Amino acid sequence: MQNASDHDSKTLPAHIELLKRDLPQAVAKARHVLADDGYQGNRDAVAERLDGARLSLPIHPDGRSKAHVAARFDGIEHFTRTGVPVCAAGHRFEMRGRDITQERYIWAAPDGPNGKSVCDGCPLAETCKLRGARRHIRVDRSDFPRIDWDHPQHLARERARYARRTGVERAIKRLKVDLGGEHLTHRDALRVQAHFDKRLLLLHVLLAIEAGG
Repeated sequence: MQNASDHDSKTLPAHIELLKRDLPQAVAKARHVLADDGYQGNRDAVAERLDGARLSLPIHPDGRSKAHVAARFDGIEHFTRTGVPVCAAGHRFEMRGRDITQERYIWAAPDGPNGKSVCDGCPLAETCKLRGARRHIRVDRSDFPRIDWDHPQHLARERARYARRTGVERAIKRLKVDLGGEHLTHRDALRVQAHFDKRLLLLHVLLAIEAGG
């Protein structure tokens, strides 16, 4: 339990220390810590406490217009608040990699339902000045500083890794909603802690039953 006046971002280092104390063998294998963007200031703390583990965070949306960036590319209608290019036909491009030398992100048009590039047969291909079977663009790193250059969140592997966080969210939902964790009968720290401890124990029992243990 933490003081309610503390911002969530300040709780992570202390939580890691508790995990190291209680679950040292499991924590020793940690290579990634998944969190929301409120934990931006914890990168160094995670690396120091978990032997170089990386803090994986989503991109904080940028509310500033990127119309001037979209204007550089024929056929690109706009960029989303997290930096994804969207073409005039409404297709969201996919990040394919980086140009390390020029410091640019490489984006490509996605595949359609038929398994071929959406550019194949697109009526806007001429205005897009398409060359080849699929449209590619390269976007300067400096245009989207909120994307992690070393580990761009839009790459398929990073998206897959971060998607695992939804499993944690489902577990929290079971604690708070399904097992009645939201409804507190007492407010002192000791009994509130016990309230959640009982539900956490029950969750582990249910998970063991589901796993056939």
